[in-house]
Amino acid sequence: MKYGVFTSETLEIALTKNWALCLYYDIERSTIGSKLYRGDEERKTLIAVCERTLPKKKTVYAFEGIDGKLHTNDEEGIGKLLGLPFTYSLTDLQEIDEIEITEGYEMPAAYESNIAECLKKWRMGTEFNLSEEGMNFSMVTNKIEYVFMMLEQDCNIYCGASVNIPYEEGMFGSGQYFRFRNFADNSAPYCGFGCQLGKSISKREVQKVTCESGTCTITEQGLYWPLKRYTEEEIVLGGCGGDEYIYYRNGNKDEYFRCV
Repeated sequence: MKYGVFTSETLEIALTKNWALCLYYDIERSTIGSKLYRGDEERKTLIAVCERTLPKKKTVYAFEGIDGKLHTNDEEGIGKLLGLPFTYSLTDLQEIDEIEITEGYEMPAAYESNIAECLKKWRMGTEFNLSEEGMNFSMVTNKIEYVFMMLEQDCNIYCGASVNIPYEEGMFGSGQYFRFRNFADNSAPYCGFGCQLGKSISKREVQKVTCESGTCTITEQGLYWPLKRYTEEEIVLGGCGGDEYIYYRNGNKDEYFRCV
């Protein structure tokens, strides 16, 4: 089976041996959503799904919790989808990134001269965590970074697909083309829903900027998250709103991808 990222204007699938993350736009229902499937090469089943019907401004979700039970705000609707098999076809989709799965390899220690290399290699792969609060899945390929988080309290849901480029002084966010960010009544400024699937991803040169006091800087080109500090085992970037983005040399990944 071929692994990679496959896209169209209404559907994007990031497919690996153990996972399939699907981002979609249902034109007839004016709905955007995300589905996460888990399994193996032969069969994957749906374990998490969220949808936002844009005209109705309604968000529904369902996921399989750490207790193995259904957690949802729409038990008779979207909650019934959990457990369904992955049946999407890749035939009509364009491949925009290739994924090569590896058993893992020795990660380089971080030094002043290889921050960009470490930020790329340390992040690549898939991670999945369940807790009492909810679930968190991430996937970083050669070109794209995916995040799918679902916390029941306050209907706190985030699913994003972004093009983030490491460089020696931090990381450059050159464009988030899918965003599903729901929280409580969605009055917070970071809440929003957007979908621009189907675009090819080309390599961009990072125009270096000076970030004051190690905090994120917003420019016309995109976001810059500057390097705040590092050790051989850890790299910390200055995020937005005072956040810190921490990356570890030896994270607990479910799958490892090879850089190509």
